Amino acid sequence: MPKTPLPDRAASTTGRTPYKPRPAGSVKAATSLLVTAVGGTPVAAEHLGCSQTHVQRWTDPAEPARTMPVHRVMTLQRIAGFAPVTEFLAAEMGGVVLWLPVADGGDVARDFAALGEAASKLFADYGAALAGPESPGRVDPREAARMVPIADRLMAALAHLRGDLKVIIEGEGGGHG
Repeated sequence: MPKTPLPDRAASTTGRTPYKPRPAGSVKAATSLLVTAVGGTPVAAEHLGCSQTHVQRWTDPAEPARTMPVHRVMTLQRIAGFAPVTEFLAAEMGGVVLWLPVADGGDVARDFAALGEAASKLFADYGAALAGPESPGRVDPREAARMVPIADRLMAALAHLRGDLKVIIEGEGGGHG
């Protein structure tokens, strides 16, 4: 899912400018953006099996206690193909959403022995750098720059492994081993 920035004023859930502005960087703005992305209030209500009034209240900043339930957010985010509410919540906690690749159904088997060796070497190098006599407890920037591409390759391989495991869990086949 691509990351979509939240606008200063979320677009209307009915196709018009909202009667009330949604404060930028708010859960109401993120929810309003999500509702708009699936086609507006009537379409969202139909997908969720609830009234348009409920959907409107979940986006209305005048009703701060009324927020869209998580299972309904998940439903709309799957339909929309992006996750503005999840991204907002991650940002509120000081995090970001890192989109992991989904298994493509192809051969995602990896040389796991080599992957394990690379991970082991990276951890050993990092530990040695921290314990080094030049600056104990600190990794030299040159060493860190050398380690980052290795860590990136390991994270990519693990993300592909995770995608394959999710496919297996969901029973879609494609499992290895």
